[in-house]
Amino acid sequence: MAKALCFCPEKKIRQKTRLLLRDLAPWEPLAPHRTTFSSGVTTHLKKYADIILINLVSMVIGIGLFYLTKEKVEVLGAVIATGISLSLGIRQSKTENDKLFKELFTEFNDKYDKTFNNVLQEIVEKSEKDKDYQISSEYEKLIIDYLNFCAEEYLWKTMGRIPNEVWNSWENGMVYYLNNRLIKEVVSKQKGQKDSYYGLFEKIKNRLEI
Repeated sequence: MAKALCFCPEKKIRQKTRLLLRDLAPWEPLAPHRTTFSSGVTTHLKKYADIILINLVSMVIGIGLFYLTKEKVEVLGAVIATGISLSLGIRQSKTENDKLFKELFTEFNDKYDKTFNNVLQEIVEKSEKDKDYQISSEYEKLIIDYLNFCAEEYLWKTMGRIPNEVWNSWENGMVYYLNNRLIKEVVSKQKGQKDSYYGLFEKIKNRLEI
């Protein structure tokens, strides 16, 4: 099979979404040519606004109770300690969620690059150049595999593991391919089995030209 040149919108989209990892993964160093110290601080302030708010509220409540209880230091300490404990728990949860997202993101993009990108782009290019071009049974099976792949991505999205910014970019790429005249013939057949695709067809039905 000839390797197609990659002018694919979805390929470019997935490359762009990789840049989001620098904002979504706090353990990754920010590239110096893409950000400044102030923009990096702003990003992290937005990301951990709820943690900062919990600590500020705890301090305010603690100081209020400190004076209401005739300056009992142990009350102030207990309230602040509770706030710190809550904020640490939230931060740990966010960090674990971010790491899981990074693993999913990397896995999905690697699989897309290795399994689907070249073949899908080849189908698009050949179908545009030759109106009589038909896909093989092998390629038809690959399109079904691609649908299952997209459905898996959507499943993780519904579970709250894929951020909206990333999903929106991926969806744009999916719709580009699924509306190709040859690919959508396969998609049309599979649409009747929509329950097998975790609600993917319901999600993008208004964007499919079927």
